[in-house]
Amino acid sequence: MLWDDFVQLFIEKHASRKPATTLEFYERGLRNFTMAIQPKKLSRITVATLEDFADLRLQKGLAAATVNRDLRHLRAALRWARRRGFLSVVPDFGSVFIKEHRKKPTIIPEDDFLAMVSALKSPIVQLKKRPANWWRVFLYLAHYLGVRRGELLSLSWDDVKFDTLEVRIQAPTSKSRRERVIPMARELAELLKKWRSKSDQAASSDPVLPWPYNTYRQLYADWHRI
Repeated sequence: MLWDDFVQLFIEKHASRKPATTLEFYERGLRNFTMAIQPKKLSRITVATLEDFADLRLQKGLAAATVNRDLRHLRAALRWARRRGFLSVVPDFGSVFIKEHRKKPTIIPEDDFLAMVSALKSPIVQLKKRPANWWRVFLYLAHYLGVRRGELLSLSWDDVKFDTLEVRIQAPTSKSRRERVIPMARELAELLKKWRSKSDQAASSDPVLPWPYNTYRQLYADWHRI
């Protein structure tokens, strides 16, 4: 199978069924690989090919995490090719991934968090993508529940249990693909109740924080203003 034909088939048959952000990562990773290596046939991809790709990406000054992300999506594509019978064997990616020196996460101090909430009332902060009330709920949930961006924007009202003061993170929206339940303070529950009463989307299946965009990129325009 020609490489270009495989990429098109993979995007149409498999990647297109994934969330928009995942689809974007697949498309970007495969595009980067195609531009760097210019492979002709799917069967010609070897460990040496993968190592060359990783080296070329690093030479461009990209972070190890960025290179590994492309490699993970490329590995997923080749594994799909193996399941569909287009490949007899998938190259071993074990020695190809770049060792990452992970930094400890930065925790926003309480004073900085409160300053961000206060900034929502400032006329200087001109929000373009989501209103100030939306951002207020987003900030409080993110800060006090410690959930990821995608998990937060995937929450529906059915996931919020006001009687038990819990928030459920669904497995498909979790990075670890595991469901978990997070306790919430009563004050946070009251904030959510007020937000729901003012929201046009208050049915159990409606999102807590409606997000009308296909990617998360638009989030950062307002974030930097705040």
